[in-house]
Amino acid sequence: MKGILWIKVSADDVKPKYSTVHNHHITVGFGIESIPELIGRTVSVSLLSEHDDGTCQCVKVDYDDEDLKKIQNRQPHITISCVEGVKPVHSNEVVKTEGVEMVGSLTGVVEFVPFK
Repeated sequence: MKGILWIKVSADDVKPKYSTVHNHHITVGFGIESIPELIGRTVSVSLLSEHDDGTCQCVKVDYDDEDLKKIQNRQPHITISCVEGVKPVHSNEVVKTEGVEMVGSLTGVVEFVPFK
């Protein structure tokens, strides 16, 4: 069964700027099969920079797991918040824009969420 492999995090230290909050995961792989040996793994996450285009806010991150880096989805990031009507996938473009450097870290756990 296909689904989303993500790192479940809590980015509560980054204050959401917009009404729809999405600050709970880092997508590693979308539309992939589960990789059981990765599920439940604890991952250290570094916060690198905050990005905002006026409709969507996200944080560029890096993590310490080489197995996950082999399958990572684009530039790793956490979508923090978006204005109503803007889908969180828009953060894949926002994270490519100029950002403001930040310093911080989180710990996350790898999870697999199957498509319904």
